[in-house]
Amino acid sequence: MVLRKWDKCVEIGTPAVKPLIAVLTDENWEIRMAAARALDKLAWQPDTIETEVAYRIAKQEWNQLRGNRRARRGTASRRPFR
Repeated sequence: MVLRKWDKCVEIGTPAVKPLIAVLTDENWEIRMAAARALDKLAWQPDTIETEVAYRIAKQEWNQLRGNRRARRGTASRRPFR
């Protein structure tokens, strides 16, 4: 995708979601952030833990990332170290 053409992705709509998700793991943080913002404009919601983690990292939502991990882990998975 061409840098700074994110609005075109939003205009395309649903067909642009899969490529935008792939860009969430780009090495450039600005590209990841722009892809996440485009996904926000499309009202996209992550459907797997992996995509949610990539999305939260792209948006630099560290607290959300930490909170989700704890919520998903639950109390049943907390085992003492041996």
